[in-house]
Formats: sequence, structure tokens, C-alpha cells
Amino acid sequence: MSKRTQLSKRIWCELPDALLERLLPLLPVSSLLRFRCVCKSWNSYILSSHFLRICSTARSVPPSPDAVSRHRSDSNSYLLISTWSPDYPLLAYNPAHQTWHLPSIDFVSKEPELLSHYSLVAAAGGLLCVRESSGKLVVCNPVTKAMTGIGIDIEDGHGSDSAALVISLASMMYDDLSRSFKVAVVCSCQGDASKQVTCVYDSRRNSWTREKQAEDIFFESAGAFNGNDLFVVVDFPKSLMVMDATTATWRAHAAGVPAAVKYPSLVVVDGALVLLGALGIDENHTESDRVNAYVVWRLTVEGVWEEVGRMPRAMFNQIGSNDGFEGLSCVALDQGIYMVSSEGSVLFDMRAAVAGRQDTTSSCDDLHWSFLPQSAILSGLFACIKDVYSMRPSLDTLETS
Repeated sequence: MSKRTQLSKRIWCELPDALLERLLPLLPVSSLLRFRCVCKSWNSYILSSHFLRICSTARSVPPSPDAVSRHRSDSNSYLLISTWSPDYPLLAYNPAHQTWHLPSIDFVSKEPELLSHYSLVAAAGGLLCVRESSGKLVVCNPVTKAMTGIGIDIEDGHGSDSAALVISLASMMYDDLSRSFKVAVVCSCQGDASKQVTCVYDSRRNSWTREKQAEDIFFESAGAFNGNDLFVVVDFPKSLMVMDATTATWRAHAAGVPAAVKYPSLVVVDGALVLLGALGIDENHTESDRVNAYVVWRLTVEGVWEEVGRMPRAMFNQIGSNDGFEGLSCVALDQGIYMVSSEGSVLFDMRAAVAGRQDTTSSCDDLHWSFLPQSAILSGLFACIKDVYSMRPSLDTLETS
């Protein structure tokens, strides 16, 4: 019978620093965050500028495709929900562990009593974009607590009263290769739509690009970045528009949107633009004010909207089929699309749905839809939802404040 070898604790204490510096950056961020609890020295080391620089040159090991299953994804990914509740302004859901959390961004303010004046307006990669009561935007990394202020500049460098600006659209993108981000906002002074200005901040240049709108834009959906392009559904007339984040200019997209779609949402999954929305069609196949279906379309490379999923009727009846339906808040996370409503939250497995349509032997679309687990903390709060975002915590974004 062999005896189990007991390694001396001294061996672990004598591990070369160079070896640790090569191994630690390869671990998932979730593991590194747990290591911060080992002792004060580990906590300081993992958050040190030296270690963050090492992480910036290393790549985390990607999750195995076999490890991604229904409800589950890369444990580094989170669904964020901002609410109007003063007690729970921000909620987070971890798909890998199917758990709900109460994150905090209290580090953005030195005065806790002023936190209620801060609101989350965008997120990308491991960064959050928060707006202060003064109107100033703050981009921060909630893991390292690094942050930088980017005052909205709509007057070609001459400054502006940010508090007087009304933001009608805000979105954010993060580029993994250059480790840079862009923040796009469409705003107007005192809500005057005729003076709308599109402003795009580029962290690589640390400057804003501005473009005044020739016509009013009435946004019907939140924006969705796909590469350097920001897509959005607009009304009057209903159409699909795209903004070039380099020039801050808008143009109409030839694909348009299905005429009967109501409460549209846009997300990007695997580089493909995805449209979600409700349909109201009565028994005579004519458009009705009452919605009775929720559909997912994907924009093909040919520029045509292809239906890839339709919410099961029983599920839609539970969360959306009522006279007070006001749409679903949608966000893409890994290969799934999360839809949050006042009656509950739903996950649509986009990858499985697309694969199922390619497999002629598969016919059960309902398997691609599932409810998220309920949380006692969220009871009664869904009616207070402002918006939803996706986030992948990172140690190597926004290294300096």
C-alpha cells in the first residue's frame, strides 16, 4: 500500500517568482480574484501595476467548448442589471454558477451619500461607464477600481455644461487587441432634439469626435456595437441605422427592419447582428396592437433578416403576453441572449439554435429557451429595471486612473 506524500509547506514558499509570473496570468480572472483572499501580500501583488502589466501581455486560457452548457458559460462573464431601486441599484448574474450577486461601484465616489446620483450607462469588456450627477462620464474597472473621467465635449474642445446635456443614446465598445475602448453618446442641450450631437470618445487618442445631426433621430432601441460600427433601430420612419465610430456619422442600413416588429432590441453574437422583437398579428394575419409572439432574427452576410428562434408560446404567455407588455431588456453574453422582463428572465441559446437549424433532423426549438433561476433579492425589483449589460471582469483593462 502506497503512502500519500505530504508536501512541505516550505516548498510552496520557495517557488520562484518568475515561475509564478508565468503561470498566474494564464488562470481565469475568477481564480485570480479568489487568490486575493489568500493573504494581504497576495492581494497587493495581484492588484499591483507590475502584475497588471504582465497580464496585459498574456492571454487567459479560453473555456473549453465542452464546458459550456445550458445556463453555463465562461465563469468570467456576468449579466448586469441596473435598476431604479435605491437599495439595489446594480445586480449581477453569473451564468456559470447560476447565482445572483449585489456588486457595488461605491469606489467611484468619495462621498457615499452621493452614490445615488451615479448611474450606469454603458459597459464593454471589463469596463463600466458611469455618469455622475454633474453629467461627467467616468469609465472604471470594478475589479481593480481604476477609473478615468471623460467629460462629454460637444463644442469642439471649448467645453460644455455636461449637467445640461440630455443623453438619448449611450453605448460602449472594447477592443481586445489594442486594449482600448470607445464611448459613443448622442446628446442634446436641454433635450432639444433639433440640436442632437453624436460624440465618440476614443481612449487611444484621448479625445472626442463630434458630428451634428442633419435630422432628428428618434431611437427605438439601445445601440449594439459590431466592430467599429454602432447599430440602432430608429423610428419615424422605422429603420436600421449604423454609425461609424471613427467619424461619428450615421447612415441608413439597407437591411431595414421587419415592418411589424415592436419593442426591438439589437445584440451581437459571434460577429452577427441579431434583432429581437415582438410581433402583433391577429387571426386574420394583419398587424395588431396586442403582441402574441417574440422572435429572434439574425442578419445574414447577404443582408437579409433570417428568423432563428421564436419564444415558446407558454413561456411568452408567462412573461410577455399581457396588455402592459413594454418589451424585454436584452443583452448577449457569450453564445446566449438574455431577456429580462417584469415577470422573469429568459435565456436563448443562440449557438444551439443556429446549429439546430442547420441540422435537418432537429425539430425542437423549445429546447433552446430556458428560464433563469429566481432570486429572493430580485423579488419585486424587475419592474424597476433600467437596462441590462454584459461584463467580463478583467485585471488588465484601464490599468491607470
